[in-house]
Amino acid sequence: MIGDLPLAGKAVVVTRGREQAGELARRLEALGATVYMFPTIRFEPPEDTSPLDRAVAELDRFDWVVFTSPNGVRFFWARLQLLGFGADRLARSRVAAVGPGTAAELARRGRPPDAVPSEALTARIPEALGNVRGRRILLPRTDVAGPELAEALRAAGAEVVEVVTYRTLPETTWGEELIRLLEMGRVDAITLTSASTARNLAALVGSTRPLLEGVKIICIGPVTARAAAEVGLQVDVVAGEHTLEGLVQAVVEAFRPVPKA
Repeated sequence: MIGDLPLAGKAVVVTRGREQAGELARRLEALGATVYMFPTIRFEPPEDTSPLDRAVAELDRFDWVVFTSPNGVRFFWARLQLLGFGADRLARSRVAAVGPGTAAELARRGRPPDAVPSEALTARIPEALGNVRGRRILLPRTDVAGPELAEALRAAGAEVVEVVTYRTLPETTWGEELIRLLEMGRVDAITLTSASTARNLAALVGSTRPLLEGVKIICIGPVTARAAAEVGLQVDVVAGEHTLEGLVQAVVEAFRPVPKA
């Protein structure tokens, strides 16, 4: 019965980019939630693709190619194919992926990763790669990616080339509708899946931020939670497993009744 589902009667806002929001929405709905998809970010190719094109042309000169998001894989592959290449273009390089979602995107394109860190965290990539001294590493990433991964790999002795593979831009289309739902008290939780979704949610609600009081803010991992805190959002729950499944479980846990003493 619907009423027996753990999220029955709860309304959850999904802020992921439109391309990725569907899977999270379906999983939440299957648990009884009413889901509102209000993307706070959108993705576009780089304005200047020449650095990416050079990286594709020089792929056989990289020891590692490290993908840090499913979007990185999608946009990199789109460019790869546009230039007339396929998965075999990565045959000479080892490939790493942050998390199962990114690994699955690679596998679907015929190039499963050689390394995936034990936790779906960018900070775990260096240990997953092992000794990288003297190695040449390509990081195809978004334009708003932080410098920490590249700095850690350089500190370990690697030569790192960062290339913008896609842009992460604010999406404001749904701002007024989201605020209207908040004013009506129709939102129980908001999920955040990246630092960009956190920052853009804060910008979207602006001076109406007090409307978020009583709404549970649930983050996929510590990087997202830290970005949310930096822009003044009160984080209620951080997923223990930093994956989509972990985020769904965190939403369930956020509404689990507290046992009476």
